Amino acid sequence: MSFTTININAEQYLILSFIFSEEFNLTGSFSWLFMAILSCCFIFLGFLYFRLVVKKKFSMEYLSKYSIIYGLLILIGAFIQMEYLYLLQNQVIVLGSIKVSFESILLDTSSTPFYVVVLWNILMYTFCGFTIGGIVIAAGGLNKSLKIEREQESKKNDKEN
Repeated sequence: MSFTTININAEQYLILSFIFSEEFNLTGSFSWLFMAILSCCFIFLGFLYFRLVVKKKFSMEYLSKYSIIYGLLILIGAFIQMEYLYLLQNQVIVLGSIKVSFESILLDTSSTPFYVVVLWNILMYTFCGFTIGGIVIAAGGLNKSLKIEREQESKKNDKEN
């Protein structure tokens, strides 16, 4: 997608050079970089969580609490990523006398190929998936944590009786 040419006013631009040029604001360039860094952090967190679950060094009580923390970290990161995606979509690009938003350039099939539109939508769906994944992981950890606490309370009550 980054080496795709887009046509604006009979001039061709590469998307990659378009993002890091003067026409694109510095905020937009940092948004791309920050989204890439956050995606790497998501992969790292996923690897750590997978390693934690597979090795089973901790009891289920600690594992459920770590699930809540990981889920909330993923949720916070996904919200930040969605905000940067929103800022990126609304980024105004000045090309001579024309002011155009980045999203309108990407979603215009006359200036960009169709697969760019599909890849942009896949990017948005992926970020939504991160948000849903963070909610599911945190909710699963909370559910398991509450079940463990109920079991401990019932054992405590059985010992008292």
